[in-house]
Amino acid sequence: MGETQILTPAGSIPIAFEIETESLGEAAEKFGTLAKEAIDRTVRELQELRRQASSSIVVPQGPLAGGGGKIQIP
Repeated sequence: MGETQILTPAGSIPIAFEIETESLGEAAEKFGTLAKEAIDRTVRELQELRRQASSSIVVPQGPLAGGGGKIQIP
């Protein structure tokens, strides 16, 4: 297993990825490439989540002006 992290304005995000190899030396050689792939994948997933969140429509419940403030339980 390989582990790294990326820093964002909200803090660090841990990233773990699998390194399939037979030796520690081989794992060290593959670490950089596999870490970059895992980071790229994570960034794409975060961008997709951000896109989904920004495109969701919020529909207010109840009247828009006056008469509001009542708690409603479905």
